[in-house]
Amino acid sequence: MLRPVPAWVAILVLAVLNGVVREALLLPRFGRGAAYLSSGLVMTVIFEFGFGLLQHKPWPQILAPYAFADGNIWPLVLVVVLFAPWLAWRFRAAS
Repeated sequence: MLRPVPAWVAILVLAVLNGVVREALLLPRFGRGAAYLSSGLVMTVIFEFGFGLLQHKPWPQILAPYAFADGNIWPLVLVVVLFAPWLAWRFRAAS
């Protein structure tokens, strides 16, 4: 039952570091929208790839969640999250 605890603690530490990087570096340089987008989308993808590499997973297995296969819509979610701030800005500017 205690076996997943180290992984959970590592994820918790990485989440806190992500927040520190966002608040200390990204927010002052890029503003709120880009900082949160980078922190939530880019840093998550970097974490997923890094964690997969640390587990010595082959590239096809690491990339599998990013392909439209068997009803997987994760790539669409990433595209929507990537363009949502820009689209919101465009709609707001048009009205």
